[in-house]
Amino acid sequence: MVQERNTRIRYSQIASVRPDDLDATNAIGSGMDDYVPVYDSSTGKFVWIYIGHLDTLEYNIMLNAFRISINGSLSVQNMLDGVTDEFEDETGVDTGSSTNEEYNSSDDYYTPTDFIRSNADIFDFSFPDLIDWTDSDGGTGESSQVTFDNQSCLKLDTGATAGGGNHAYRQKDVGTFSSTRNVYSFKIYCNAIGTLSDGDYFAWAFDDGVTYFSGVLASDGLFINDGVTHNEVGTDLVVQNIWQEWTFDVDTVAQTVDVYLDGILKASGVDCSRNTLVSNGTIRFIQYGNTTSNRISYIDWVKVGSNYINLPEDMTLISNNTEAESQPDEGRLVLFEEDVDAVTLNTDLKAYVSRDNGANWIQVTLSDEGDYDTSKRILVGTADISGQAADKTMKWKVETLNNKDLKLHGIGMLWR
Repeated sequence: MVQERNTRIRYSQIASVRPDDLDATNAIGSGMDDYVPVYDSSTGKFVWIYIGHLDTLEYNIMLNAFRISINGSLSVQNMLDGVTDEFEDETGVDTGSSTNEEYNSSDDYYTPTDFIRSNADIFDFSFPDLIDWTDSDGGTGESSQVTFDNQSCLKLDTGATAGGGNHAYRQKDVGTFSSTRNVYSFKIYCNAIGTLSDGDYFAWAFDDGVTYFSGVLASDGLFINDGVTHNEVGTDLVVQNIWQEWTFDVDTVAQTVDVYLDGILKASGVDCSRNTLVSNGTIRFIQYGNTTSNRISYIDWVKVGSNYINLPEDMTLISNNTEAESQPDEGRLVLFEEDVDAVTLNTDLKAYVSRDNGANWIQVTLSDEGDYDTSKRILVGTADISGQAADKTMKWKVETLNNKDLKLHGIGMLWR
């Protein structure tokens, strides 16, 4: 009877190997700290393997695990000191913490959600200055061009005095708007506004020669004027001290408007039939401070167009946690990604690792290691997480930026 031979090699065995037992024929250089001994069953000897090659082996193991998951229609899979997810379902993703993500259940990938914005084919302005914007300030109100939150903005500040004639006010005639349909978008930061009844609100108006489309952003909501009164749209849509992007798709013939907040439809067919016309092509932005002083808002940009465009939002995709066996000091990511737009790594697409359940994140510097399928890239990177709080609850995070579209087909995470 032939006795089977156990060829399993334990780490303790490798650690105790004498230098004379090792075959250095395959060693690439003399810096032996960069090598590890591995048993070669064909020769019965241990050989030196360059540590840099182990990275490639790990990434290929992750790629094979990804392909096996695809072929087996497998959900997120745990590995030895790692996890792989080909997005067969959403089990491995923290959908409560992720934002602006859309899951394609037919082809198993994530992509940024779309949002609506004016196509700006009539007017597009980001306030590098206030040339040709008429100054109509009243009382202690002051309108000015400033840099706020790293953006070039129009600042509207009612000043230190409150009263009926106290407002910061700029207007501009930009040409001729359409007589059938206009889409208006602007991005605003309401730093300090009050209620509609107190008269401490931000107001806008766009005149297309048929409809004087006007409304109010107040601390108690968004209000659209129907020619008789202001009517609230939605419920408490206005939030102070954050940037909000508003888009209004106005049907000039029907005198109704569809309202979008940050690209998401909030109301449709809202009556906006005010006809107090000034001049076709006029834009007005006003901050009132009738009851309270120092009411302030900032406008980053304004766009007017004959239609809207769909743009991808900036997506944040966060994994559910995986508990490591021991505290790791290094995290590695492998992303399986497909460009829709041209995506610049570490600018339009960023990835992060955390060992403390997402309380802190360390960015991984991604590099392109080639395609695993047509136009589908293997992106890899490593992060030193030894400086994070002591823990072993691993998570990954991926961000898309600059309104770039892509498809994320899967992610693998390793640690050690």
